[in-house]
Amino acid sequence: MYTYHKEVFSFMIKSNVLLTKFLLTLTILFMILSLFFRVSIINTLIIGIVLTAVSYFIGDRLILPRAGNLIASIADLGLAFIVIMIMLNVLVPSPFFPHAGAAASAAVGITLGEIAVHYLFKPKNTADHSRYRYQPKEAGYSTESSEEFPAVKKQGKNDQEDV
Repeated sequence: MYTYHKEVFSFMIKSNVLLTKFLLTLTILFMILSLFFRVSIINTLIIGIVLTAVSYFIGDRLILPRAGNLIASIADLGLAFIVIMIMLNVLVPSPFFPHAGAAASAAVGITLGEIAVHYLFKPKNTADHSRYRYQPKEAGYSTESSEEFPAVKKQGKNDQEDV
């Protein structure tokens, strides 16, 4: 019974993170793309769904537990720029549209929001903090020593040999 509750609780936290990321991403994309760059709301919604899914699975599930908040935020910046740039090129095929400027400004805004999301959903107890920071395993270095040559007994003046 305990494992069932633990799984449900874990699912609730993950779904809460995903919903928060989606609302944050959609809000920032709407403010930047729809209001400033006149991208349609439907295209903004499609970009928001794709970007949230890619950012969650690559940034939060793969990079954040292994590398920490700073590296994950930098990766989110590059990932957001690439995904928004590709999606804008597909959805808004206009040679006069400033794809790079729109993608860069939206990516910076989303990255600033992602830093807040990473901080908001960081575990509160100290036992789980190691999950969010890369800690290399202790190296198992060892040395081996042995005698390369057999021991030679030195004979002194007082030693007698058996004949």
